[in-house]
Parts: sequence; structure tokens; C-alpha cells
Amino acid sequence: MGKNKKYALLDTDFLYKSHLARNEAGHTLAEHSKQVYVFCSDDFKARQSIASLTKPINCISILGVFYKLMKMGHDKTEMQEYYDRLSAFLKNQTEYRVWSFSGHQRIRVPIMQVLDDIYDEKFQLLKNGDLQYIK
Repeated sequence: MGKNKKYALLDTDFLYKSHLARNEAGHTLAEHSKQVYVFCSDDFKARQSIASLTKPINCISILGVFYKLMKMGHDKTEMQEYYDRLSAFLKNQTEYRVWSFSGHQRIRVPIMQVLDDIYDEKFQLLKNGDLQYIK
């Protein structure tokens, strides 16, 4: 994993741990936060090989982190700062690949559209960590 993605992962990992600490201080953890997700890489082939193991492993990608945080109740304005930092680190990347609604192909989506689509609840998080359009 490149150093830029490592930094972005650490940044979002800090945010995730902050969320958990905030909940331990008297808030109730939502049911979905009781599962453990393994950061499987932002490399598609690496995630596919892990997802094909016989034991089920919940993988997560860097985009999946934003999806999970949205599901945990973090609003878009709070997440925009972190998403912008990730985008700034990936200067040469202008698109992400996500699965189409049919699930038969991965399509290119502009980076700035992905966060909007996450918060418009247009995705589901797959076991391999990828996002797939559901709307």
C-alpha cells in the first residue's frame, strides 16, 4: 500500500476509534459496529483473493470506511474534511471504481461523486470491501 493511502487509512482509523471512544463514554454502540472488518487493501485483486477464502472475512476498503462511518451516524459535513484529505493525497486519481447496479462490472465514478452517493445511500458494502450501487 502506498504511503498516501497508509496516511489516509490512519486518519480514518483515528476517526473510527474516536467514534468508538465516544460511544464507550455512555452512548450505545449500534449493532453494525460489533463486527470486525479487516482492511484488505485498496488493491482490487488483493481483496478478491481474501474474499474467496473458505472462512468468511469482512473486508473493508478505504471507501468502505466512509460507508461504515455514515452508517454509524457521522454526518456528511463531518466526513467531508477526511474525504477531501484522501482526495488530496490521491492527486493523480480522479475516479474510483465501484460495482454497477447489476454487479457484473466495475464502473468509474468521479471521486467527488462517491461521497455524495454514499450519503444518498446508493451503495451497499460487499464482503470483499467493495461498494456496489443499489439505486
